[in-house]
Amino acid sequence: NNDRKNDLAQMASALKAYALQKNNFMAAGSGCGFLGEGNGWVNLDPATGGGYYPKAISKCLEEAGFISSEKEFMDPSGCRSDSGGICGNFQSSPTTAYMKAVCTKGGKPVAYFMGHLEGQPRKDAEVDALCDPGSLPWFNTSSQKWGTNYGMNYYVTVN
Repeated sequence: NNDRKNDLAQMASALKAYALQKNNFMAAGSGCGFLGEGNGWVNLDPATGGGYYPKAISKCLEEAGFISSEKEFMDPSGCRSDSGGICGNFQSSPTTAYMKAVCTKGGKPVAYFMGHLEGQPRKDAEVDALCDPGSLPWFNTSSQKWGTNYGMNYYVTVN
């Protein structure tokens, strides 16, 4: 769990530096993450993301020079998404891969990195409410329920 907390804190620092340089939190049109919109699983890429991830969020941070290797932000379990097995299954068991969301909360832009800390209680309602409903491109209100759907119970805010 400490490794995951450290990873998420480092991701937040890297994204903060990225935002200072690029003037955004790797959002719409970045070419990173789900449909190139900067959200979703941190380590999915064209090979592992079924064509929905043109470039991994972690790879974009590496290419921008804010981390030395995208592997730094691979969950200690090696999981990239809710692909079953040790990685969890959509809506039935927690997923150990990391996620990123850039959205609005109270109408203001915000970015989050999320993870699942094993042995810690679920925080579905809290994590599901991180973003204003409908504030993420391509994610409907149901799909942005990070706690309920994926078991994310820990997050860091990038600001």
